[in-house]
Amino acid sequence: MNNDVKAVANGMPQENQEIHNDLTRYRPGDTVQDSVYDHLPSPYNELPNYTNNKRERDILLYSLLAAQGSLTPALGFNYRKKTTTANLFVMIIAHPGNGKGVTKYAAAILRGVEENSMKPLFTANVERQKQQKRQLLLAGDSSGAALKKVLLANDGIGCIIESEIDTLQQAIGQDWGGFSDILRCSSENEPVKFSRANDAQVHTIDNPRLSMALAGTPNQLGGLIKGVEDGLFSRFLFYVMTENEAWSDWTPYAEDDSKTYDMLEEQLKEVGVEIDEKFGQKKIQISFSKWAWIHQNKVFGKLGHLAKETYPQILPSVKRGAAHVLRIAALLTVLRKREVKDLKEEHGLFMEVADVDVKIAVNLVLLSVQNARQIFLDRSKKKATRFVDSFYEKLPAEFSTQDAMGVGEKLGKKERTVTDNLKKLVDLKLLRQPKKGHYLKS
Repeated sequence: MNNDVKAVANGMPQENQEIHNDLTRYRPGDTVQDSVYDHLPSPYNELPNYTNNKRERDILLYSLLAAQGSLTPALGFNYRKKTTTANLFVMIIAHPGNGKGVTKYAAAILRGVEENSMKPLFTANVERQKQQKRQLLLAGDSSGAALKKVLLANDGIGCIIESEIDTLQQAIGQDWGGFSDILRCSSENEPVKFSRANDAQVHTIDNPRLSMALAGTPNQLGGLIKGVEDGLFSRFLFYVMTENEAWSDWTPYAEDDSKTYDMLEEQLKEVGVEIDEKFGQKKIQISFSKWAWIHQNKVFGKLGHLAKETYPQILPSVKRGAAHVLRIAALLTVLRKREVKDLKEEHGLFMEVADVDVKIAVNLVLLSVQNARQIFLDRSKKKATRFVDSFYEKLPAEFSTQDAMGVGEKLGKKERTVTDNLKKLVDLKLLRQPKKGHYLKS
């Protein structure tokens, strides 16, 4: 998609240069730019202090954003004429042994709140003394029915954090239909209705706000999300490691400069408790500047047009990506506002998102869209091998129909078979056909 953007950049008006820069900033599998961390609120701006591994730093950031969405369940903003919350689905894809396991540390920002709710309450208020343990971290080892039961008791709130997708897959088993229903509804904050086998009553989770941070290998992803056409695919933010690192240097820093993940967990616990105590169940109304809406519309309008012309299968990821931008920017705003003493409060808290947080969110979502495109291409290539054998691999980067016939002849394929294969490769978006009889590899 980057090359398609560059192709239309010539003669671009000056005011569109920033949009062009946004769209060409990332390629699939890139790391988040260092400058993003310079502008993040605390404690996310400190993640580079805990690791010099950029992959692990990025994985922590995406996972933390998903986890944080469960800390302020009453946060909302107006989008597409309805109130939208800031719960996120994040998927980390990497080869085994490449650091995706750090996803689990993001749970600390919620675990601190859970632990704090278990402390004895020395108060004369009887109702406060009866306070029950908060449950924000939900088990990935749950069937759809079990998850619905927990969410019903938890007012639709919770977060699943798993560093191995297999845990979720094995638990789902034959209950995939019931489980995916929760995920789809949670993504759009739509009611979930269900009944139990031993109970004729219909139960309703009015406003499900489930968040998820999952990690797994490329092969494991296929077991959870069947295809790009699956409506669940476009609801995820993807962070992908395309390379398989041979080795990482884990020599400890100097003693006085050492920061471990254990220390990060303790800091995250404190931040989680601080957000919970300051905002908790308070209604938070988020607003965005006029510039933010204009910028979002320009970036994703352009990206949507390019996706429709080149890879229409990922157009849903682009459309939902625009909403993810607003969710991420809202979460970053909460982190900044936790340090502000006097917030405007009248029937709830009012917070206006700073433009810098919109820019950061656009960065993170554009990288996700590029990764979604690559996942689509990788899956398409796997499908192609089932019916074109080595035909695609032997085709040059640019060729004519006659060239393809020559390749097919060497492979013992008839002209009709070659013609059919070319059509299938175009349908899979592995080939583009700018004009009749002329093809380009994607």
